[in-house]
Amino acid sequence: MNFRLLGAGIIQSNPAKLWRETLLLTLGGLALAIFSGLLLFSIDPEMYYTNHAFRYKMVALVAAIGFYYTMVRRAAARDGNAPIIASVSLGLWALVPLGGIFIGYD
Repeated sequence: MNFRLLGAGIIQSNPAKLWRETLLLTLGGLALAIFSGLLLFSIDPEMYYTNHAFRYKMVALVAAIGFYYTMVRRAAARDGNAPIIASVSLGLWALVPLGGIFIGYD
């Protein structure tokens, strides 16, 4: 969706239609990611809870999810290019694995 709002990717479909067609897939992927993350967290919750990189990752994840399902959804509904919104969304999503990389070092 973000790449479509940037004017790249699946450009033959308008953003609103693409949002509707991929909503269940994105929600399913999000649910799977959260479930697997909870399983990993349950291994040693105290270690993760006290880790600053893990907290950073969780803040980035909540911000990315919130931004995607509010701002990106609105931009897709307007059926136009929204490069700033898409860039912010991609940046927020990029922060999530970046926080995960540093969990082992903190």
